[in-house]
Amino acid sequence: MFVLDGKTSECLYYEPVTEFPKTAVAHVPRDVLASHPEIEIRNDLIDCSIDVCSVEVGRCSIIVTDN
Repeated sequence: MFVLDGKTSECLYYEPVTEFPKTAVAHVPRDVLASHPEIEIRNDLIDCSIDVCSVEVGRCSIIVTDN
């Protein structure tokens, strides 16, 4: 389950859901709900397991050097 900002589509929270046993309840942190007045809850997206780090997000914890 993905919780997205309704205006920017930024992923605010992710919680894996299972088909078996079926996930019946989702827990979204209150601070996400309090700080974003408009959200979308999506269950039709797939986590592709790729994390992107950019200057806009902040510094990466991994430093890459060219030898």
